[in-house]
Amino acid sequence: MKPLRDRGPVGMLTIICLLILSVAIGPALAAKTPSTPTKPASGTAAVSQHPVQGLDIIVKINRFEDALNIVDQLYGAAQKDPAQSPTMMLRGMLQGTAWIDSSRPIVIGIEILDPQPAIAAIVPFVDPNPSFAASFGAQPGPGYYLLPLPPGQPLAFSESAMTALVNALQKPGDMTVNVDVALGRIMKTRESQIRESLLKMDALPNADNMTQAGLTPEKLKRMIDTMAQVQTLSFGVNLDSTEISTLFEMIAQPGTPLSRVITKTDTQTSLNGYVSTHHVNFRSREYNLEGLMEIFLSAFGEIYKEMGIDVKGMKDLMAHFTGEMAGGISFGTGGMAFEMIALMKDAGKSADFIEKTYLPWLENYGRSFEKIFEKQQGTTIGPMWVRTRATQVEGYRVVGEKFQMPMMPGSTPPWMP
Repeated sequence: MKPLRDRGPVGMLTIICLLILSVAIGPALAAKTPSTPTKPASGTAAVSQHPVQGLDIIVKINRFEDALNIVDQLYGAAQKDPAQSPTMMLRGMLQGTAWIDSSRPIVIGIEILDPQPAIAAIVPFVDPNPSFAASFGAQPGPGYYLLPLPPGQPLAFSESAMTALVNALQKPGDMTVNVDVALGRIMKTRESQIRESLLKMDALPNADNMTQAGLTPEKLKRMIDTMAQVQTLSFGVNLDSTEISTLFEMIAQPGTPLSRVITKTDTQTSLNGYVSTHHVNFRSREYNLEGLMEIFLSAFGEIYKEMGIDVKGMKDLMAHFTGEMAGGISFGTGGMAFEMIALMKDAGKSADFIEKTYLPWLENYGRSFEKIFEKQQGTTIGPMWVRTRATQVEGYRVVGEKFQMPMMPGSTPPWMP
């Protein structure tokens, strides 16, 4: 799947900076003036692209100094006082950043253990910073500092987790921040505890609310079985001076039903030339959308049915699409603008399908949510989807829908001041 391109508000920068800040927990001391950097040998240990045996979650912060500079630039362009950039606190807590080796990633590793997870970070350097090491209780290694998180805690990593953490230092990620979650490994090692918890669900404080929402032990079990088919989840955020890009990637466990519907192919994309200038832009390649929907509904279908949604109609609908799509969302004073192009398998029958099947289902889907909102709010709301008048575009008949999100009492649209 292609990265999601987001040119949204600069307020996102604070969130990104807080993620970077997670490697700098502890008191800030006076910054050390580094001597002339002498980059140490970084080693040659091989490392997998995704989490390896021993680590359940790996976070990599890449091109650290460049990322901070871009945050400063973007923040300064949007704010009256650039000195208030969220990076200022981070630089102070790290006692400056010139001593950090930005050619290698800062790595945070998490190993899920009993009774609590073990967390540690590796900060590579071009020049040792004893003051930083003393402040955070960091242990020096060959060209890096190793520190448990929170600082001051004993390092509880297993030998395999420690090896994986050091190996991860040798291979930078593609984006500014990469997060890899070995979900399959987590599910396998914690399966007995998870399923035991389901048996005790009735004893939970919010058990009644969960039951009312349709989350019974049996339905939760089906959700867990679906999650267990995922081997790795990867997330990423990338910064440059013009845009913020995000990435989501899922790798299925080999031999599972999920692996047969999200297998990457070399199929030529049809929307490669589509250019969107929205605030948020998205794109996907062709994949087995019908098969993926079947797996999704096997886990969540019963909950959707109880909400009054036509689950069978949803599944039948997806059978007509290839999975390839592209579009974008923008926010302005006039509201939210949404655009999406989705490719169909049989374009020759598209006109009848859109007017006789797709739009009626979409309108009925909207009415299901209208009933939910009306029940929650105790008041009648207008239709969410309204059919537009048919028009002609480049000689083609065009029929569409206008979406109207109902306003909740006392709420304000996110695009209004």
